[in-house]
Amino acid sequence: MIYLITGEDTYKQRQAVNSIIAASTVPAETVDGSECTENQLADIIAGATLFSTERLVVLYNTSENPAVWGRLGDWVDRVSSDTTLVLVEAKPDKRTKAYKIISKVATLRAADPWTERHVNTARAWVVQRAAELGASLDNRQADELVARATGQGARPGSISINQQQLENALQSLAVLDTITDDAIAAVLPESSVNNIFTLIGVALGGNRARVQELLRQLHVTADPYMALGYLASQWSQLAAIKVSGEKRPEVIAGQLGVTPYAVKNLQPMADALSYERVRALTLLLAALDSKAKSTGGDPWAIVDRFVGELATKKITE
Repeated sequence: MIYLITGEDTYKQRQAVNSIIAASTVPAETVDGSECTENQLADIIAGATLFSTERLVVLYNTSENPAVWGRLGDWVDRVSSDTTLVLVEAKPDKRTKAYKIISKVATLRAADPWTERHVNTARAWVVQRAAELGASLDNRQADELVARATGQGARPGSISINQQQLENALQSLAVLDTITDDAIAAVLPESSVNNIFTLIGVALGGNRARVQELLRQLHVTADPYMALGYLASQWSQLAAIKVSGEKRPEVIAGQLGVTPYAVKNLQPMADALSYERVRALTLLLAALDSKAKSTGGDPWAIVDRFVGELATKKITE
């Protein structure tokens, strides 16, 4: 039996591997495929050893070892019927001959991270997982945890939600009698997405000194393309809230595929800005982004220019 687990979410990877191990009658052997030799691979495929007639082998990151990965594709049909082979690959090249061969004969399991489309799923999971650990969270706290576990996605401007960070945070919080906002902040620091949100709010408030301080911090800690992507994403959400005509955060959240918590944070800013101001800033951001893509300009220049424009007027116009 061959399993192929693909995806960069380490929590989902481990859950998938653990479910296979739990169903097995033999202990698992773990092998780092990135350092595996062809001789070791041949031994794995051969099956039974002197000490056992059955084997369960978990092979990690073999695609990072091109020669052995290619050989695995050649030999996959020789895997002994006594062997359960579990292949865990975070980001295999699906164009390779080996992947195409292996994926046809293996049972496939996905371990893809949650994205912006899964924020409600993530929130529901946080509440449920907290209950399983004997802790109690309200929806606002769950939203805060999800926001803090949100990071850069595979595509510029996209996000991914780190389920392993959420699991680690919940394990730490579960030992407390009462879960407070300070406790959440202590176990899970703010993400870059939250920092961008703070920057937008401060800029719209007109606090130029604080804006410059936050920009300096962002330049040091964040990837420029990630920062620009997040800034564009947050602003597009604010603009969508402004033009939606809907006031109920849960309805807007469903329309945009974000959490009600995010909408509640952005809504006061959107409400306080005029349609003309939102339109002008949206057109400016689009023009700056288009110019950068056509000329190869510095993304930091776009971030700084747009944030500077946000700070030219106070949020109450």
